[in-house]
Amino acid sequence: MNVFEIIAGIFLILTSVAIIVLVMLQDSSDSMSSAVTGDASQSYFNNNRGRTREEKLKKFTKICVIVFLVLTLAVGVVSRFVG
Repeated sequence: MNVFEIIAGIFLILTSVAIIVLVMLQDSSDSMSSAVTGDASQSYFNNNRGRTREEKLKKFTKICVIVFLVLTLAVGVVSRFVG
């Protein structure tokens, strides 16, 4: 194992733990809630959806998953051609 694989492995562990924590912090979405309560597309909440805690958690989760995917592919390519 070279230095890149060790450092990438540490970052993979950190990002995987971050993904687990971020997913556990998110509320489960109930698809039937809009049918029961009514879907107001012009409400204050829908207009400011990107600023809520849930949307920020979803955004950070997507970023962590992308970082995890890129690191995994990079480690695979480097270990294939270098080691």
